[in-house]
Amino acid sequence: MVNNAVIRNPKNSMQVIGCKAGTEELVINGCDVTSIAEEAFAGKKELRSVKIRAFRLREHKPRYIEAIGRAAFAGCSNLSHVELESDVAVLEERLFEGTTQRKVHIPESVALVGKRAFADCADLVEVALPEGLTEIGYGAFSGCGALKTLTVLRPDCELSWSSFPNDMTLCGYEGSTAERFAASYSRISFRVIETNTPTAIAVETLPRITLFPVGASFRSAGLTLRVTYADGTTAVRSDGFTTEGFDSSDPGTVAVTIFGSSLESIVTS
Repeated sequence: MVNNAVIRNPKNSMQVIGCKAGTEELVINGCDVTSIAEEAFAGKKELRSVKIRAFRLREHKPRYIEAIGRAAFAGCSNLSHVELESDVAVLEERLFEGTTQRKVHIPESVALVGKRAFADCADLVEVALPEGLTEIGYGAFSGCGALKTLTVLRPDCELSWSSFPNDMTLCGYEGSTAERFAASYSRISFRVIETNTPTAIAVETLPRITLFPVGASFRSAGLTLRVTYADGTTAVRSDGFTTEGFDSSDPGTVAVTIFGSSLESIVTS
């Protein structure tokens, strides 16, 4: 939480509304804070690093920031490092407009990247879009001249006019909206992505918690798999799998089965 930067709302939760003058680094977690106000840090040129994190306490579910308001970090011209671990469904209009981030990882919860959310981020070279993303708003990445490729994993993701800079490549599946979008713009090219099928999986690291109280739910945090693919390559994955068989109703040792439901790797060239 940021000192002197929160107000209590009528529902007894907390909203970040700004920061002290001269603040260079922010760390905000979801312990009590549930949202960040519109334009909360807009124009704060001293701000260089923002870490928005979930709050975790033993067996309890993580608490996330649930909403980040429009233009909350717009015009933070020296903001080059952002860690965004939240449960937001929408990255609001102009959220990070004009920041200096080079890499952006958008949380899996996000379904919509709003209008001009990353517009004029001239240093942006890499963006990881979640598979569940359903819409990229007008001008979301316009003015991002250093962004040369963008992979759109959802075949029916809605792409708005002027979402991207010229002279870039969209990567997507054959027959996808990304392919049709690129075909309608002479200065945007398209590259088909293919999947590399996994042939074997093995546990790389165990979960951080391996002893559970009776009646507790299984937590896979820290569990990673080493996946071998058909082309002989390997990768360590912390996502793309599910677990079954955990029953803590009685004391004892329990076997957990891992299913690699979505461990394919993406090939873009």
